[in-house]
Amino acid sequence: MTKNIKYCHVVAKMTDVMEKAVQESPRRSGMYNWMYVHKGEMRAVDEMQKEDFEKYDVVQVNLSPVDQIIVPRIRRMLGNNSNTKLILNNDYVCEAWDGWNIHPQQFLDVQKLGDGLFGTEPYQTSNLIDGAFNMPHPTWTKSLKRYGRTAPGSRIKIGVMFHHWEKKHFLSASNIYQLRDELRKPVEAKLYGYMGPEFDLNARWVKSMWTKIMPMTDFPSFISDMSKNTMMYEPCTYHTYGRASVDSACIELPTVGSDRVGSMRRLWPNSCCDPTDGKKTRELMHKWLADKKWASEQLEFAYSNVDYYNYDNCRERYLKMLEEVDERIPPYMR
Repeated sequence: MTKNIKYCHVVAKMTDVMEKAVQESPRRSGMYNWMYVHKGEMRAVDEMQKEDFEKYDVVQVNLSPVDQIIVPRIRRMLGNNSNTKLILNNDYVCEAWDGWNIHPQQFLDVQKLGDGLFGTEPYQTSNLIDGAFNMPHPTWTKSLKRYGRTAPGSRIKIGVMFHHWEKKHFLSASNIYQLRDELRKPVEAKLYGYMGPEFDLNARWVKSMWTKIMPMTDFPSFISDMSKNTMMYEPCTYHTYGRASVDSACIELPTVGSDRVGSMRRLWPNSCCDPTDGKKTRELMHKWLADKKWASEQLEFAYSNVDYYNYDNCRERYLKMLEEVDERIPPYMR
């Protein structure tokens, strides 16, 4: 398809974090990339009137708790017969919805105000209203593939992902310690994406658990540091599409992790397992370190398949979704 659409991502407020994120180079994977895929823009709802919305073919809103509240307002301004499609997306892992402090019925009702709705991972999407599409966010793979990887040297260095909505890293550290004992050599382990003790069930011990703690930072700093590791460990126990393991495929960084992460299943199918299966996780780590032929095959597979997430392919999926949306009666009119 070659159709071009006028696209706008609408938010409750443009924060400093958002402003900086959309200007990064290389760009972080994830939701903000839709703006670049469609050569669109991002605007705060308070700066828009009805006529502003009507300029676009698509207005997209992320169903974060803070942005859910603007959806009824946008629907009222658009009415039920607008040519502008209101597309809603959810990229929050469903296991973390309990922390939103909203009623489930409220979330279901908001979803019904869109012309279309998509989630980013199959299990998450299965918990959205009937008719929701499953479509992971894009990655600027062309740029990240040029970025490449820094040789890690002789020491074993493992970059471990931390997710603030999960608040856990006990099993991750335990597996690193056991790997170190099995190898009988030092293993350096950095915890990436740490957001402070309020998001950490192990805050009392965290400083003693890791070689270094890497706080949440801008994406160029993250990928630069992560690329210097021997491998990345994605231990997420929740169901997510997993942008970090898309990034690692682009820079050909060996990756082991959770089969609850969509991109692990797609890009690293022979290098993922149940995140609570410590023995299997460590077996995979040993295999990366010892079996060079196998490792080369896994890297080639991940690198050659990561363009599933590139801008062109994501754009095609998005436009196909819009075609199907056009053929449906929207939820708010049923």
